[in-house]
Amino acid sequence: MKTRILSVTLLLFLPLAVVFATAFQKGVAAYFASFNDHDALAAIRLTLLAAGIAVPLNLVFGVSAAWVVAK
Repeated sequence: MKTRILSVTLLLFLPLAVVFATAFQKGVAAYFASFNDHDALAAIRLTLLAAGIAVPLNLVFGVSAAWVVAK
């Protein structure tokens, strides 16, 4: 049980903590100021567009594949 908790911590929470530490390295004000950058907003829009297309397609094809496997 302790091995699983350690594995989850190392593989999930440690990289997440590094991402947050890097994002807030220059402070919270600099982090929120980066949202005024045109390239950052374009990247966020592109990410949301890709997720908005991928999630419904994954839902349809995933449920269809699960149905075929179950039958």
